[in-house]
Amino acid sequence: MSTLTIHYRDATKQEHDLKLGTQPVFIGRDPNSDIVLDDERVTRAHCEIRHWGGAYVVKDLKSKNGTFLNDEPIDVAIIGPLDIIKVGPYLLTVFDENSVRLGETQAVEVLKEMNDGKGFNTIMHQIVDKLEDEDTPEA
Repeated sequence: MSTLTIHYRDATKQEHDLKLGTQPVFIGRDPNSDIVLDDERVTRAHCEIRHWGGAYVVKDLKSKNGTFLNDEPIDVAIIGPLDIIKVGPYLLTVFDENSVRLGETQAVEVLKEMNDGKGFNTIMHQIVDKLEDEDTPEA
């Protein structure tokens, strides 16, 4: 299994990448969290990501406003490349060395399309098709 990385912007709009390993990653408003997200909609200990059973899982820690994976509320869910974790107003994108990293603007567009009824897999196929078209040289 390849190593996953979490990409996100903090409250100051600074971008960060955090490579996942075997240690749990705690996400929340608490300054001691591995990923600190400073917003009143984020619980001090909001959620965690851990390596479990050969996969990475995200688990909501009974947060007040919930944790979402690809715009669906979750208690516990397996994550993989191109998934989007939403914590309060923050979008955390998951990628590996073989996946396209989605920027915050792209992630917001994906969530808007999902809210309009388009499926996550359909949207991801469209992104990949568009990237392949951009990489194909003109004849």
